[in-house]
Amino acid sequence: ANYGETSAALLKRAIAAGVKCGKLVQTGQRFSLAGVAVPPRLGCTVVKAVLKEGSGAVSQLGDTIDVKYVGSLADGSQFDRAAHFRFTLGAGDVIKGWDAGIPGMRVGERARLEVPPSLGYGKKGSAPEIPPNATLTFDVTLNSIAGPVP
Repeated sequence: ANYGETSAALLKRAIAAGVKCGKLVQTGQRFSLAGVAVPPRLGCTVVKAVLKEGSGAVSQLGDTIDVKYVGSLADGSQFDRAAHFRFTLGAGDVIKGWDAGIPGMRVGERARLEVPPSLGYGKKGSAPEIPPNATLTFDVTLNSIAGPVP
């Protein structure tokens, strides 16, 4: 190291050298080793199981959609349900688990989403129905897609 050079400056130089020689890959503000897949963090992923295939249009972020759903806790008790619930995917209108698990569903598709607490209601829950750190299960049917919001 050069006299007076800070650790931050050394780190920046080392990272730049790693990117330049192809050993590091930069994605936004993150760096990873080239050729090494990083698995998602445990408890940070929605698990989706298709219960009935759909045959209609495919939903994507920005679409205004209408869904039928039943929400349950791990013990099987239902905390919410609706035959028609309309919202815009990716707009933050719903829990993060829905914005992560519903895009890609086809109209008519029925899927079960297992949503970890970090993508649901987290450490606080949503009293009185949803306790803190609850894993949520949603049976969701995509009724319709109205298309992107203008």
